[in-house]
Amino acid sequence: MKKKSLTKVMTTAALMSALSLPASAAAATLSDINGSFAKDAILELAEKGIINGKGDGKFDPTGNISRQDFAIILAKAMNLDLSTAPATATFSDVPSSHYAFAAVEAAVKAGLIKGTGNGEFGFGQNLSRQDMAVLFVRALGQEAFAAGKGSGLKFSDAHQISDYAKDAVAAAVELRLLNGTPNGMFNPTGSAERQQVALVASKFLKKSDELKNQTPATPSPEGTKNPPPAQPQTPEAPKPQTPVSTSGGSSSGGSSGGGTTNPDPVTTEMAQPAVSFADGKTLVLAYGETLDSRYVPAAEDFQITRSLEGQTSPVGLKSIQIKDNSIILTTDTILPLDQSVELAYRSLSTGRTIRSAAGKVSPAISAKTVTYTVADPSAVLRGLVDKANALLDGAYGKYPAYEIQHLWTAAQEADAELRGPVTRPEMVKNYVYTLQVVIDRFESSKFQPLTATLNPEVPFVLNPGIMGMEYSIDLADDNVIGNDPATYKLRNINDFLKVSRGTDSPTANLVFDEAADSGHFKIIIDDFTVGSVKIESTDPNIQISKESDRVKLKLLAADTVTQPALRFNIYETGNPEPVQVLELPMTLDNKPPVFSVTESTYGDGVITLVADEPIWGPDPYVTLQYIPDSLNEGEFAGHPVPFDRVNDFTHNYPAGGNRLILTLTENGNAKVSNLPSGKFKIGVSGITDFAKNGKDTYTIEIPVLSFPPRIYN
Repeated sequence: MKKKSLTKVMTTAALMSALSLPASAAAATLSDINGSFAKDAILELAEKGIINGKGDGKFDPTGNISRQDFAIILAKAMNLDLSTAPATATFSDVPSSHYAFAAVEAAVKAGLIKGTGNGEFGFGQNLSRQDMAVLFVRALGQEAFAAGKGSGLKFSDAHQISDYAKDAVAAAVELRLLNGTPNGMFNPTGSAERQQVALVASKFLKKSDELKNQTPATPSPEGTKNPPPAQPQTPEAPKPQTPVSTSGGSSSGGSSGGGTTNPDPVTTEMAQPAVSFADGKTLVLAYGETLDSRYVPAAEDFQITRSLEGQTSPVGLKSIQIKDNSIILTTDTILPLDQSVELAYRSLSTGRTIRSAAGKVSPAISAKTVTYTVADPSAVLRGLVDKANALLDGAYGKYPAYEIQHLWTAAQEADAELRGPVTRPEMVKNYVYTLQVVIDRFESSKFQPLTATLNPEVPFVLNPGIMGMEYSIDLADDNVIGNDPATYKLRNINDFLKVSRGTDSPTANLVFDEAADSGHFKIIIDDFTVGSVKIESTDPNIQISKESDRVKLKLLAADTVTQPALRFNIYETGNPEPVQVLELPMTLDNKPPVFSVTESTYGDGVITLVADEPIWGPDPYVTLQYIPDSLNEGEFAGHPVPFDRVNDFTHNYPAGGNRLILTLTENGNAKVSNLPSGKFKIGVSGITDFAKNGKDTYTIEIPVLSFPPRIYN
C-alpha cells in the first residue's frame, strides 16, 4: 500500500473513533448511552455537532478521551475558526494531514493549548481530569477568578493535584463544572471519561453564556492574554534515609504513623541503582545485588514528574514489582521517545524499604532525570508491529471492533514507514509512541470473562407425577414463559439464565445451535459468537436431548425423581473447559392447590377464595348457593338459596395470583338482603396450579353470621 493511501486509511479510522457521524445521525443512533449519567449532555452536544460517536452506533461513554479529540471538542464548543489553519504545523506529531490539525491549531492560536515539549503536542495521550479543569477554566477566561483558590481544596487527595492545576480545579468545582468522586477524592491524574467530558462541556456552554450575559464586553480567548498558570515550586529533594544500626543489640516494634523500626539487621546501604526505561511506561531500578522480594515499596515512596503544558505534572504508578535485582515500576503514562521524567525515592516506612537479600537497604534517590531512549528506534517499532499483528490474530469477538480497527490501522501505517524507501527518524519515533499508546489501549479493552447468573425469581417447575412428560427449552419470542400453564411444557432459557461480560457489557443473546456436536445455545455479544451453553440434568431419570430448534427434557421414570437440577455449562470460544457451571434446582410439584377456609372471606357483596399457590384455568366453572343454618325458622328454614351464574354473580382471578374473586350483581345482592345466618357454598372446577395439578371439583364453604338489612329507597 502506498504511503498516501495509508495516511488516508489512518485518518479515516481516527475520524471514525472521534467525530465520525453527522450530528443528527449521532444523536439518533447512539445505542450505548442509556445507562450513562451524561446521556442528556451527550445528546445535546451530538445535536450541536460538538461531539459524536465512535462508529457502529456506539459512543463508548466510559472510554478515555485523547488530547487531540478533546482539542476538537474544545474548538467546536468555543466556535473557533477551523477554516484558516496555518500552512506550517506547530507540532511535529500533528501534521497538516492529521484529522485534528485544524482544531489543534485553532486552540493553540486562542492560547488554550500548549504542547508537551520538544515541539510535540502529545498525540494519543489521554486527557487527565486536572488538565480538563485547567483547559475549561482557561477557555472561560476565568484564570484571574481562579487565582489562589487552590489553597481551599478539601479533597482527600488534594495533595496529588499538580500545583499548576490546583487553582483551576478549585475554580472548576466552584463554577460547578466538575465534582469530586463519591469517596471525597478528585482523582486528578485519572483519565477523563468521554461521558465526563461531555457533561463538563455541556456545563461549560451554559456557564459561558451566563458569563457573557453578565459581562457582554468580555473578549474572546483569542484576544485575551490570560496570566500564566502558577508555576510549581521546585520540590525539595528527599533527604537520604539514615540506616538503622543494630550493632550491640536489636530493636523491634514501632508505630505505623512515622515508620517502623527495622526488624532485620542493617549495617550498610547498597549502591545507587541504575535507572532506565524498559519501554515508554516501564521504569527499571537495577541494583548491584539481588533484592529481598518480601520488601516491596509503595507508590507513595516514589515521586515521578514530567513536563506537561510547560508545567510539572506528576506521573502515577499502576504497579510495582521486584524481579531479581530490579524494581520494576509501571506508570499510568506512556512517554514518547526522547522524553524525560524526574524520579525521586525515599522510603516512608522502614518496614518496606527496598533491601538486598543480604540486608542492605537502598539509599534515597534525589531528583534523577531519566530519558526514554533506545539505540535503534526502527527495531523497537518493528517489534511493536509484530506485537500488534500477534494481538490482532484471533482478536475478533475478544476485543471491541473499533479497537481492532484502530490497532490494525496503526500497525499498517507503522509497517509502511519501515518498508518505505527512506526511513525518517522523527516519524519512526512518532510511530513508536503512537503504536505503544494504541497497543496499551487495545490490551486494556479486552472483554471481561463471561459471567452467567440465574434468575431466582423464576423456578423451573416439574411435575414428577406425569410419566413420560416432555418439556422443551427454546427461545421463541412469542412464548409467554414463566408461570403460564399454557406454556408449562415450553420454557425460554432467557427466563432462567443471563450471560454477559461484567456489569458494563450488554446481556448476551442466546441462540439455539443446530450443529449436532456443539453446545445447545450460542452466546452472542455484539454480533460475535463468544461462547456456548450446554445443558445437563443432575438426575439420570431426566433425559436431555437436542431436537429441531429446541432442547427437550423427558421424564423416564417420574416416580424416582427426587431433587433434580438443570446444570448450565458456560464455555468461552476456544476453551474446551467450562468457565462457569451453574445449577438451577427444579421445583417438584404434584400436589393440587388447597383453598383456605379461614382466609376465604365475604364482605360487601364480594367473596374472596384464597389458595396456597397461584391458580390457573382458562374458564373455571363456578357454582354458588347460600345454605341457611338448620336452626333458623321461617321461610328460609332448610331451603338453600341458589345464585345464577349469569345474573347473580361474576368471577375472575388475577393472572398468576392465588385468589378467585366472586362479585355479586345487583340481583345477587338483592337475594342476600335479610337472609339469616348460614354459609355460602361454592363449587369450582377447571382450576389447576402451574404444574397442571388440580381436582375435579373444589367445594368451599364460607360461614356468614348475618347480612346487613337492605335499604329501600
